[in-house]
Amino acid sequence: MGRTFFIFAQMKGSLDNSCIYNLRNVCSNYESGNYRMLEDVFGMKNQQGIVLVASVSILHKGKILIIKENKPSVQNTWNFPSGRVEYGETIMDAARREAREETGYDVRLAAATGVYNFISSLQQQVVLFHFLGEIIGGSLKLNAAEIADAKWITPVELVNSESLELRDRDVMKQITGNIISNKEHPLTLFHNQV
Repeated sequence: MGRTFFIFAQMKGSLDNSCIYNLRNVCSNYESGNYRMLEDVFGMKNQQGIVLVASVSILHKGKILIIKENKPSVQNTWNFPSGRVEYGETIMDAARREAREETGYDVRLAAATGVYNFISSLQQQVVLFHFLGEIIGGSLKLNAAEIADAKWITPVELVNSESLELRDRDVMKQITGNIISNKEHPLTLFHNQV
């Protein structure tokens, strides 16, 4: 039990006594063969790592631009312009890039609505950084391989919509609710890359 317990203690940082007791129990059962894999215990069997995503609500005249996905795994679902943060890229640069790639618009990020941690419709753990953006250039131009359609919708229509097939509905509604109630966070929370 010693080696397995030590590894998990290192991963978990400081632990309280009940957590240490439970962790020792899990490690003891694992090493005695009662669990095939530690993933059985922690429910991480299909976890492929955490996906970092940057997302933008492009605001214009009281409406938000949403896009209809065309990628096979999420085809015909509506979403905010968004995508994975690439290696070496800042979160805000990723948000601006995704807005440009998926809509054709250049945006200025004005604020953040929050950071959202959830299991996606594709069964991936996602940490999503969502921003509010204003159009500063470009024109609506969709990449047909990835985006089937786009539409402007008011935040109230979006949060109350049951007819739109929203990708990760609960997260989109939480973000939209934050927009409606003006829950914004300053961009100064995001420091320059070191």
